[in-house]
Amino acid sequence: MSSTTVDPRPGRRTILAGIVAMVVAAAAICAAVVAWLVLGGTDNDDAVVFEMPGSTTAELSEGEWALYSQEIAGTQHVAQADDISVTGPGDVGVESTFGFFSDDTSIEVDGTTYVVFARLTVPTDGSYEVDIADATAGTPVVLGHYPTGETLIWVVFLTVLGGMLLGTAGFVTLVVGVVLRIRGRRARPA
Repeated sequence: MSSTTVDPRPGRRTILAGIVAMVVAAAAICAAVVAWLVLGGTDNDDAVVFEMPGSTTAELSEGEWALYSQEIAGTQHVAQADDISVTGPGDVGVESTFGFFSDDTSIEVDGTTYVVFARLTVPTDGSYEVDIADATAGTPVVLGHYPTGETLIWVVFLTVLGGMLLGTAGFVTLVVGVVLRIRGRRARPA
């Protein structure tokens, strides 16, 4: 003969599991939102505007930078990657962003929109000289940060979605635990 012990507080583990799931979900969503607010946008306050052909010297931080030009009369004036030289403390990689693998990333500086035509990978912080030769005369160019937030957007989206699903599962688990608790109290012998 087996003896069965009745749990004096049925559903308590289920309630606790639901609460923990909802707290973890809320923390994940908050972390994703804070990450988006801190890392989400690009800062173009340190963008440098100059004319090509020409050169400029700028303090660049490690990371992705780009050269942008303004579309004039529906045409974007660009320079080939071979006509762009960047000298400084690190060996900067220059990649063209037009042609077959075109990139329509744009930034706005002082109310004017500029479209990317070359990406620069800066390996270390320092003062760099950017020289653009053989380009349409008098074309304004912006040297600014290249936005790398597309990956961040997906990470934030998936984290928020996962947090919402986990929170929903936690809420359902909490409700089931409460129902078990109520039924357990009613079924308890006097």
